Amino acid sequence: MPFKLNQNTNWRLNFYLIFSGQFMSGLTTMIVQYAFMWYITDVLKSATALSLSTLMMFLPWIFLAPVAGVVIDRWSKKAIMIGMDLLAALVAIIISVTIGQFAGGALLTLLLVAMLTRAITQVFQQPTLNTIVPAIAPEAQLTKANGQIQTLQSLTAIIAPGLSAVLFGIMPMQWIILLDVIGAVLVP
Repeated sequence: MPFKLNQNTNWRLNFYLIFSGQFMSGLTTMIVQYAFMWYITDVLKSATALSLSTLMMFLPWIFLAPVAGVVIDRWSKKAIMIGMDLLAALVAIIISVTIGQFAGGALLTLLLVAMLTRAITQVFQQPTLNTIVPAIAPEAQLTKANGQIQTLQSLTAIIAPGLSAVLFGIMPMQWIILLDVIGAVLVP
């Protein structure tokens, strides 16, 4: 079933509701991803562990991105967006509850699995978000709408590392991880 809004509705309201919510969701997701990296650096003090964590963030993009487009075209875009947010929230809850119970290699394994799973959700969520734009915005406004989305995604990439570092310095890791749950569940 294609994702198509009624063009007679107020498309701007729909557009800004969806994309402001997705901006917050994307921002909290990236804050947590970077917090994992800060945590690995601080607790494990291993360049190898940090390298592996970075690899886990990019592997899904290499292997799943070519398939993601087919899945996005065939499945409900709304279901993909909601499903990926809920999967990321579930992983965040599990990690937040269990992170203090692991050390060393077990902790690294837990974090790598979490980072891989979260990266998989992003592989499907970001392209889905981009495919929704033509369904919401009129054709005459597509360039402007796409530009705004790219601006928000760039802002996320710029803001998230610094904000994550600040939060890592003032909050326990468990609470930072739960920001992702807030971003996934409480935003439209």
